[in-house]
Formats: sequence, C-alpha cells, structure tokens
Amino acid sequence: MNNQPYEYVDDMINRYIYQVTKHMNPMTKKDLENELRTLIYDMLEARTPGTTATKEDLKAVLTELGSPSALAEKYRDTSRYLISPELFPAYLFVLKIVLGATLLGMCIVTILELITSYDHIWYSYLGNWFGSMIGSAVMAFAFVTILFALFEWKGVNLKELLPDWEVDELPPVPTKQANIPIGEPIAGIIFTILCMVLFTFAPQLIGAFYDDGGLKAIPVFNLDTIRVVLPLFLMIMGLGLLKNIWELVDRRYSIPYAIFVFIINTISTILTIIVFTRFDIWNVNFAEQINSAFHLNFNFSAIASWDLIIDNFVIFLVIIYFLEIISIIIKTIKYNNRFDFLNYVKSMENRYKH
Repeated sequence: MNNQPYEYVDDMINRYIYQVTKHMNPMTKKDLENELRTLIYDMLEARTPGTTATKEDLKAVLTELGSPSALAEKYRDTSRYLISPELFPAYLFVLKIVLGATLLGMCIVTILELITSYDHIWYSYLGNWFGSMIGSAVMAFAFVTILFALFEWKGVNLKELLPDWEVDELPPVPTKQANIPIGEPIAGIIFTILCMVLFTFAPQLIGAFYDDGGLKAIPVFNLDTIRVVLPLFLMIMGLGLLKNIWELVDRRYSIPYAIFVFIINTISTILTIIVFTRFDIWNVNFAEQINSAFHLNFNFSAIASWDLIIDNFVIFLVIIYFLEIISIIIKTIKYNNRFDFLNYVKSMENRYKH
C-alpha cells in the first residue's frame, strides 16, 4: 500500500499546527494543538466519510481554516495594533536585548572616558552619562519600534517571503539541528550594539591603552575620517542587526533566510570595500605610537607588519562574509528537503508571473 498520501496529510497538519501555535503561551499551547488537530481531522472526516482523505481534501480543509497567522490572531482574540500580536513577542524580546546592550555600551563608554580623562569632575560625567543613557535608550526604542511597525505596515512576514498563503508552502516543523541556537543572534545583537555605541560616542577608545600618569588610549582609527564615514559604519552594523532580528524571529535555517543573508552580506561587502579602500580609515602612526608609549624597540619590519595588516584587513572581512554565506547555504540545503525547495522556487515563479 502506498503510504504517501497519509504521510503528506500528517506532515502538512503538523506544519499547519506548528505555524499557528509557535508564538502561543506555553501554558495553553498543548491544549490548542490538540484542539486544532481534532478540528482538522473532524473536518476531513466530514468531507470524506468512509474514504481516505487525499491531498486535495486536506488543502481544501486548511484553506477553509485560513492562513496560520490569521487563525492564530483569532485564537488570541485581539484587535490590530501598531505591531500585531504575531510580531509582538519577537518585538518585545528584541527590544529588551537592544535596550540592554545599548545601556551596557553607554555605561562602558562613560567609565572608560572617566578613567582616561584628567578631568575628574565626577558630577559632570554623571550628568553627561544620564543624558546619554536617556538619549540612547530613546533611539534604541525608536529603531526597534519603527522597524517592526514597518514590518506590520507593509505586511512583511519574516517567516515567509511569499505574500499569498498556500497549503504546500507550509514550512516543515524544524528539527533540532535546523534550529538556530538562540544565543547566536542575542550575542550578535549585543556585540553589534556595543560597536555602534563605541563608534558613535567614543571612537577614540577603540585602540590600545597605556598608563602615563593616568590611563590613556592610542586610537586604531583616524578619528577625523571616522566622523566622516560613521553613517556607512552604522549602515553596515544595522544590516547585521536586521540579520540577527530575522534569526530571533524565525530561529531556523530556511531558504528565505539564506536568500536574505546573501543579500545582506553582499550589500555589507560592498559598503565595507568602500569604507576601507576609499577613505584613510586607519591611524597610520599606530605602531609608532605604541612603540613610543610602551618604550618598545619596534624595528622596521614590525611597523611594516602593521601596514600589511591594515592593507589586507578588508580582504579578511570579505572572506568572513563569504564563508558565512557558504555555511548558511550548506545548512539550508542540509536541513530543507528537495520537496520544500522546489515548492519555494515554483511559488516565487508564480509570484512574479502575476
């Protein structure tokens, strides 16, 4: 006996239920899964009394129930907001991480500025720190809120790039191996936010520190140039944040995610090449200043090595971007079967035909 119809029906029901309940309260999620499963099988039984349900029968039943996101909203029994209930759990989670990382970054910058300055008027730094904390928190809140509001306004679903819902396009329930560990995007967001804070508020602290009657810093970058290219730096890091946010929302290796990372990394690579090849971004005297500050005996070859590093740094970054794309493509192919890939390609073709 051919079990393919049974396997298809069971698999698609599992996919549908997973998409409906994935953001539900864990306390009620199991009951809802059982309720949905019973409802779907009852509808199939009513549609095919005494016979075996076919693929077409299942498609008709699931289409009648509606898209998973729409059905999930009905079960939540809520109205439409600036950020929909479907996106709100991810929005709140991302907001907490971004706010926490931003405030942590501002604390670190303020402490380093206080330590490296000869002006120890503590109440002056306290006032600046308080103002910077409020300003940074407002900017972080605005960034995340506007981003998710745009997703909602444009009807963007980070989990499915296709605007029209079809039964065959339900993504599979991810296996443990196909899941993106939640710690990876969280660590990425925290690291990126810290970099953004440092580059924006204290680029002079990115370098080497030494004691000269007080802690002082030798900047790695040309500070005048950093101020000019700061928007490009923030754009590159902002693209990285978008990738991390996608990972937090979807948490699995998928074809849309692989395409998104390819686009993001391609844009980031182009911007990186522009920043590091068209501008004098580095402090060319860094090695000599290190030699003088630490009373070292750098010879010509050591200084030449620093020049070699800054000349090839952009190649190193491009290789990292490229390896990340290759790694994600390999994992996507490994954890997504041929059936899902062909369905996705077919759906994209139909989308652009219309």
